[in-house]
Amino acid sequence: AQFLERNGRAMDAETVLHHLDELQPKFAVSAADFELQTGNAGKAVSLYQAAGARNVTTPGAHSDANKNPSIGPRIVEANLAEAANDPQSIAGARQSVEKLESTTAKSNHQLLASEVALVSDDLITAEREAKAAIPNLTNAAPAHYLLGEVAARRGESAAAWEHWLTAQQLDPHYVPARLALSAAALEQQNAKETEEQIVPVVRDEPANVRALLIYARALLLEHRYDSAQALCRRAEALAAKKSEIAIVEGDIALEQRQFAQALVQYEKAILLDPYSEEAMGRLTDVYQRGGADGALVHKLERLALSGTPSSRMMEIAGRLYARRHENANAVRCLRRAIQMDPQRSSARIALATLYDESDGNKAFALIANPEWGIQKLGSSTVAAASDSKTDKNSLERQYEETIRAGDPSGIASNNLAWIYASEGRNLERALELAKHARDKNPRSPEVLDTLGMVEFERREFSDAVTCFRRAIRQASTQKLPDIQHQIEAHLAAALHETGADSIQ
Repeated sequence: AQFLERNGRAMDAETVLHHLDELQPKFAVSAADFELQTGNAGKAVSLYQAAGARNVTTPGAHSDANKNPSIGPRIVEANLAEAANDPQSIAGARQSVEKLESTTAKSNHQLLASEVALVSDDLITAEREAKAAIPNLTNAAPAHYLLGEVAARRGESAAAWEHWLTAQQLDPHYVPARLALSAAALEQQNAKETEEQIVPVVRDEPANVRALLIYARALLLEHRYDSAQALCRRAEALAAKKSEIAIVEGDIALEQRQFAQALVQYEKAILLDPYSEEAMGRLTDVYQRGGADGALVHKLERLALSGTPSSRMMEIAGRLYARRHENANAVRCLRRAIQMDPQRSSARIALATLYDESDGNKAFALIANPEWGIQKLGSSTVAAASDSKTDKNSLERQYEETIRAGDPSGIASNNLAWIYASEGRNLERALELAKHARDKNPRSPEVLDTLGMVEFERREFSDAVTCFRRAIRQASTQKLPDIQHQIEAHLAAALHETGADSIQ
């Protein structure tokens, strides 16, 4: 089966794995493992449940799959993986964990509870359960991996790396730790470290699509285009409907200045995932790098309204206008894109960032209402919305209402923390809000900047410096020069207070 997977023969590999399951009916998980590795978590759940129901070792025993000590945890893992597409799967995972409590060792049950809490964004519970499990574990690698994930969500990159490295040292074959380490190295554009971490995973799990794509991105950093493309073809044979594969293929083409091919791949990514902000940003990049002048952008706007109206093309026109600093045209196009498709959250965020300080209420209405389901910030600052010259009390009330409702995006918490920091009041509350926003958006330079400003106002200058530097790294990685310059000014002020004189 692995030979077939390495050669892109996914259907043949699946057939072999189903046959393998027939040969070992008491632990028939091979086909389900394959589905989970290729990103088909929903099908994996069904196969695991079927395997658990067949695995009845005692006549008359209950056939509930969740009571099986070997298969039950796999059902939890698959449910959590499916949560990215179906949030209701978290409830299924939680129920599975509850049913496993009587048949699973306490430490293993704590690990599962930590995973569920992590996916539910309950970082406090996730950390507590993982730490509690360590003393009773023969192999504590999973616990340290989870603690690394908690640290990463909080933006604590160094702590996350240490936990993942500890997990790898405890168990060199523990795949989640290697995936996390390789992804972190890739984010730092360290191709050599990424390759060293990911190659063993690709070798042992040739159907692991995430590993294949991480490896392909590492090869792209080294300009090994043919090898990166070959890995993408393998991934596509295993998971043809995964939009990230098309994005990586587009990146490979764009790096070689093959603009037409890049355009095709990014278009494909958006067709597979119409609301992918990453694909939308990449598509805008390729138009810009291909030399999109004012006439071409105007033509895109007209095309978006002709024939079958296209909210996607209208959003691209708006983003291109914004990059040309034609804000009036950008606002017009982005508003039309939202009217065409009210669920286009990426257009809402892009529009919100264009409103000036006098339109703080408009920005709030676009981005902070939980019913729109926006789960993350865009690539431009939204904190400016809270610095409005309009009625601050009204804005504060709106933010507080959103926070009381749960604030799933962290946007309202970020903006209210910014208001408090800019006025030097309610700083304890501001710190709590800023940390909540960071937990929801650990890679957002704007959110990290807000947290740094809160710490600055609290005269915790060393913490502020650390936070500003982390924000600058994120802004640089995401190629946001304007935001990076703003944060560098904040860093310079914090360094001045500590007696230092360099922002490096």
